[in-house]
Amino acid sequence: MVKHRIFPILILLFLVLFSCEQFESKLQPDKIAWISQKGYNPENVVKMRAKGKDPAPEIKIGINSQSHWLALDITQPYLILKENEFNLTNFAPTRIVSIVQGNNEMLMEDGYIKNISILGTDYDETHCSLLKSSSRKYHCKGLIGRNYYKNTVLTMDFKNSALAFADDDKIQPLPNSSKIPLVFKNTENLDYQTPYFYGTIDSVKVLMSLNTCDRFSEISPELAQELNYDIDQEYVKIKELQVQQFRTTSLKCKINENLLYSSPKGDEILEFSVGLDVLQDRLVTINMPDSCFYLEKAPKTPKEPQAQKNQK
Repeated sequence: MVKHRIFPILILLFLVLFSCEQFESKLQPDKIAWISQKGYNPENVVKMRAKGKDPAPEIKIGINSQSHWLALDITQPYLILKENEFNLTNFAPTRIVSIVQGNNEMLMEDGYIKNISILGTDYDETHCSLLKSSSRKYHCKGLIGRNYYKNTVLTMDFKNSALAFADDDKIQPLPNSSKIPLVFKNTENLDYQTPYFYGTIDSVKVLMSLNTCDRFSEISPELAQELNYDIDQEYVKIKELQVQQFRTTSLKCKINENLLYSSPKGDEILEFSVGLDVLQDRLVTINMPDSCFYLEKAPKTPKEPQAQKNQK
């Protein structure tokens, strides 16, 4: 009797989950005002999701004609896939490497992978790293590095779960938004140069990075101490973050003593990382060809007239 009761419940649960997936997959670019205002082609707008403990922006990519959700990470150069999430027959390994980035130590197997599709572009073969282990826990299946959109302008909209992309210079910034220059440092190899930018924390100019995979913005203990914050606690609340015209106050930041290990070569030290707590409230437009990005305020989408609603 119990089995007969459970079976209909399982069917109902399946139908609910299937319906949710179908609902989530629907995207209506014509209902999102900034897409046309910035000049994007509605056909180049894809579903983006940001969920979980670390709500990194994820989009679907194609691997061997199968779709997988992966997170966009501008701090990485190429593709990183968690080894335990994939059973790959199209991956050719070349070497095992151990990398330290900030407070994260990763053991990876470098190589090349075939038959990949990312943001409308098909790759017969591309560089890829299989993540074997990491001191940091990633809640996504993998990361899409910046070199897959180095010739692309893309805009992330966390509120509407949308990402638009374009391979041209016709995309316009929204009114009252300012251009934030990206400074590429680290190596002579352009593929591996990390983008940084400058801003101020409590009126002190510092070198910063953009991190789309961290829930909180991070501050170095050295900068926190210089600004007279208590560095014996895990978080501090800074008075003001300002980057060009963008400004936010009373921002809760995580103290990261390993932030300096992500600094560029030379005398400059990375002292602040802007995380999802700042980014998710804005449109984030990254223009790699022009070496800049924008933190834009999304325009309100006009409400549909009641008469049109009644006709549906």
